Amino acid sequence: MDIVLRFIKENNSLIMAALFLVIIILTILVIITDIINKKKNKLAAQNLLNNGDSNMLDALKEEIKEDVPNQYQDLTTNIKQEKESKTDPNYINTNFINVNLNYYISKNNETVGWIQVNGTNINYPIVQHEDNNFYLEHDFYKRKTNIGWIFADYRNKLDDTDKNIV
Repeated sequence: MDIVLRFIKENNSLIMAALFLVIIILTILVIITDIINKKKNKLAAQNLLNNGDSNMLDALKEEIKEDVPNQYQDLTTNIKQEKESKTDPNYINTNFINVNLNYYISKNNETVGWIQVNGTNINYPIVQHEDNNFYLEHDFYKRKTNIGWIFADYRNKLDDTDKNIV
């Protein structure tokens, strides 16, 4: 024990320099990893925006390492566009979609709705979990992924009592 204490006293500046060097190296590694992840995320987002749904599916397949072609295609196969007029003049000649939510609930019991944005490839089921973190890292089938899924805020009441849905 005396030898260790004497070594520390004699080499105090050397030990401090080595510790400082280790801290600098670890910090650089963390920064580089963060930069690489940000570039990957930015590239994935650009591909999604530029090329739409097909690149999202490719990214999801790569992310979960499955060789299943069109693994999300079944989510949009049984949707019909319908012209429907409501009594409200704002809804006259509006295209509504006819989605059998029971089909999607059978695939994921947390399915609560559907989102479609005309002129885009956005046409997906919406889910809601007991917290907002789960679907940040899971897909519609509840498989772990970095891409996540479209979800409603856990605090929203989907019984038409909320004026705003997030």
